[in-house]
Amino acid sequence: MPDTLLLIEDDLPLAALTAELLRSENFEVAIAHRGDVAMKMIDAVRPDLLVMDVMLPGMDGFSLCREIRSSYSGRILMMTALDEDVEQLMGFHVGA
Repeated sequence: MPDTLLLIEDDLPLAALTAELLRSENFEVAIAHRGDVAMKMIDAVRPDLLVMDVMLPGMDGFSLCREIRSSYSGRILMMTALDEDVEQLMGFHVGA
């Protein structure tokens, strides 16, 4: 059975391309384009992994990570164009 992941990305073409690549590597992929929607999908999808952007509409990735970390024990990978050390440290601080 393939691992399931929830891809949380607001850039639709990037989300589609990333999902296609992950599916070609035998992942089952669900997609959310907003942080607030993703929060609701996590319980429904029960993913093994979250792959999320930081800059999301509805709820940013840092806030989403902080909110779900107490109830979601899976892995969280953040991908972002932000390149400052403080953003990377913030990601670790909130549970990624």
